[in-house]
Amino acid sequence: MQDIKKLLGKRVKELRLKKGLSQADLSAMADMSEKSLSRLECGNNFIRPENVKNLSEALEVTPQDLFNFEHHKDIGDIKEDLMNVLNGDEESIRLFYRIFKFFK
Repeated sequence: MQDIKKLLGKRVKELRLKKGLSQADLSAMADMSEKSLSRLECGNNFIRPENVKNLSEALEVTPQDLFNFEHHKDIGDIKEDLMNVLNGDEESIRLFYRIFKFFK
């Protein structure tokens, strides 16, 4: 399982680049040091509670959006999640199959 710090770092960097901001720009807008932002994006540090609000406002996203990194999950974790569904109850398997057929 990927480290939540790494996933959050990827997500913050993704949102920053989407807005066309440099680390210097975002760190100034979020009232945090450029070094702290860099360490956050690299997955070396976790976000401090006061920075959740500052970063989300600077990036114009909700705090929940900062932690929306399902699309960055490791493929092994995704396979495990899918296998858990397939090993579940009959109703879950049928629902999963209908969804699969819809997108196929």
